[in-house]
Amino acid sequence: MKKNTLYYFMLVAFLFVYGCAKPAAEVNGEKISFKTYKMVINEKIKQHSMPDADIGEDKLKDSVIQQLIGEKLMLQAARENNIVVSDKEVDEKYKGLLDTFGGDEFSKQLKNKGISENEYKSRLKERLTLDRYIASLIPDDSIKEDEIKEFYKSNIENR
Repeated sequence: MKKNTLYYFMLVAFLFVYGCAKPAAEVNGEKISFKTYKMVINEKIKQHSMPDADIGEDKLKDSVIQQLIGEKLMLQAARENNIVVSDKEVDEKYKGLLDTFGGDEFSKQLKNKGISENEYKSRLKERLTLDRYIASLIPDDSIKEDEIKEFYKSNIENR
């Protein structure tokens, strides 16, 4: 009896570990962890948790996986274009968030979401890299703020 119980316990533990290690998706050989997927799903649910909001669970899941695949593709493109965010930059941004939201409260929120500081910093680094990559796609000679103001003033009657 003890032997069977131990066997079943080991089997359940193996299946749990294997299930947690299984990625949500894979893009060009790079895995998107199931934990990241769940974290983003939870963020989206909170964003859409309005009384009249009726989002289909399947649509939400599909939207999130498409978002994460798109992010992974852009991160790969950023890497190919040598766009890098240093750990120092991530630490400075993280410290700014702690100062803004209060260190204890911010840490408490991360803990409630089941996210470690390192996991959050990793996601933050990805976001900063994506921002930098997208900014690199905008030409320096794009529309200037003065041109926007002038267009706005000259088109008042069209609003």
